[in-house]
Amino acid sequence: MTNLSIAERLGENFLAQALHRDYRHLPEAVEVAGLMTWDDLDRILTQHRLEPPRLRLARDGQTLPLSDYATPVATRRHTVWHRLQPAGLHPLLADGASLALDGADQLHRPLARLAEDLERTFRTDVRA
Repeated sequence: MTNLSIAERLGENFLAQALHRDYRHLPEAVEVAGLMTWDDLDRILTQHRLEPPRLRLARDGQTLPLSDYATPVATRRHTVWHRLQPAGLHPLLADGASLALDGADQLHRPLARLAEDLERTFRTDVRA
């Protein structure tokens, strides 16, 4: 992000005059270009155990079965988790499925910094 804070981009009177009272569309308020690249997302998907509800796929308003894009893996302690399978995941995404990843700010520092800046500005919890 540039040196301007989100609060400065919104204007000094935003909190007092508009928050919870008015709707505004301010696309320039948050600079998101380059915040998360495809390589960043790929790294998150390959390095973390991400299972529903944190990670899920949906198409046409319906959540897709985990078995369509992940396989169960048992640990030595007999805990079962699901490993994403690119061979299942990629075709679903190419066919229009949406990938939802909750709490991405906990996995990617640039998103965490943005969430923290928004929290300071709006004085409430923010999650990406």
